[in-house]
Amino acid sequence: MPNKNNLIDCKHGDYIKQVQGILYGLLSWGDFDHVCEYIGNTKDINWYIYEIEKSIPQNTSTNKEIKEFIRSLNSHIHKDYDREHCGIAFVDSIDEPSILKVFNPKLLKSICNIYGSSPIHGWVVSRQKPVDLNTLDEINTGSSQNNIDFPKAKRTLDARRTGCPLPIINTCRALESLHGCELLEIMTIEPGAVKDVSIICDRTGDRMISTYQTHNGYSIFVEKIESKHKNT
Repeated sequence: MPNKNNLIDCKHGDYIKQVQGILYGLLSWGDFDHVCEYIGNTKDINWYIYEIEKSIPQNTSTNKEIKEFIRSLNSHIHKDYDREHCGIAFVDSIDEPSILKVFNPKLLKSICNIYGSSPIHGWVVSRQKPVDLNTLDEINTGSSQNNIDFPKAKRTLDARRTGCPLPIINTCRALESLHGCELLEIMTIEPGAVKDVSIICDRTGDRMISTYQTHNGYSIFVEKIESKHKNT
């Protein structure tokens, strides 16, 4: 019998709830590197590596396999996603993650994505045995548990199903309506929207502070910086 602290053996439904439930977005590259280092160096924990375009793993990876995969993934993401912010990786915990979910940067769209569901992610590293995720609708299924304390936003902007250029225009207008230190929550079905919001913040002088995967897509939180000059 495997040690319960080393391997989480749950039902398929529990895996789906974890992958599609509330997850914390790794906005900074430092956090992404920290999570990769943790997973790659935890010899006492068994990990499954699930690449969406490949078959579902039946066994956990060896320490050598997980270390090589994490090194390759880290290098690949840094090379193909040359942005100031990460924002395309999600975990249940930064300090002691049991799941890392990463999107393929080549498949991401913009905040104006209004077609279909959120894009399927590219890689999942988890302590639970994976199930096929290719046919799942990510914005309609999710865990009922929320163990993350969301920031308290002064205003929420629902950019889902809104055509270009309204999401960008409405985001700028919403930020202009806020006072210093107040937060704007931007709801979207596109994890790649972090790129658009970071560009907006570069222009407005405001600051992205966190991202989350939610039951209905993704939430990006932006703090209004009163002292910055607005030039939009």
